[in-house]
Amino acid sequence: MTAKRLVVIASMCILALTLMTACDGNSGGNDTAPIAPPASEETPEATAEPEATTEATAEPDDSETPDTSDSSAGGLPEYLTDLIIMLDGDAITLPMPFEDFLSRGWELFSRSAETTLEPEQYAKRLLTKDNNIIGVSVANTLDQASTVQLSSVYGISLTSELTGIFELPLGITLNVSTKEDVIEAYGEPTKISSDSIISYSEEDYKVDFYFDKDSGVIDRMFVDSILLNVMNGFKQVD
Repeated sequence: MTAKRLVVIASMCILALTLMTACDGNSGGNDTAPIAPPASEETPEATAEPEATTEATAEPDDSETPDTSDSSAGGLPEYLTDLIIMLDGDAITLPMPFEDFLSRGWELFSRSAETTLEPEQYAKRLLTKDNNIIGVSVANTLDQASTVQLSSVYGISLTSELTGIFELPLGITLNVSTKEDVIEAYGEPTKISSDSIISYSEEDYKVDFYFDKDSGVIDRMFVDSILLNVMNGFKQVD
């Protein structure tokens, strides 16, 4: 091999080594730093649901609730079965202790209040107040002997001789209301005895109306507060 060729080969080797060294240097300088993974998105904390605040609803106070039930003059109840009678402004509920009549100013017109009543016995008495006289039926429903004064009134009879206002529920009034008024207020009667006598009865009451044949108004009313007639099965005594 000639010297010239040796020189060329040597030059080429040096050049190759130089290029290799340069490539290694560039390679080390261009290393790319690893890209940091993106920060994980912070999961928002669940927003707590607001506590449901149930406002307590106050229960209605019955004592403050106005009474809207229909009623007629004198605060009488609508239903005949309530057996509340207005005796010239005084509300009477049947049955009522005999002594309650006395405490309201009624006085015994005749006979004694000390009459003994055995169980299932009754007596009729007349009471007077302000020149008015009413009849009452006093019964002993106890299982032991009692007296008229310690028993209760279960029936009342009212007649046209009374003065003042004597009234049943819905404004049915002695000496004022007619048969048509009664039927309009209470409906068809349970029994029609004649053109001048009609009756209403249920399990615990009986009311008889008698009408004057000339004027057509009520001239007598009989009210009993237990089955059909308070005296059924009872024995009358003086």
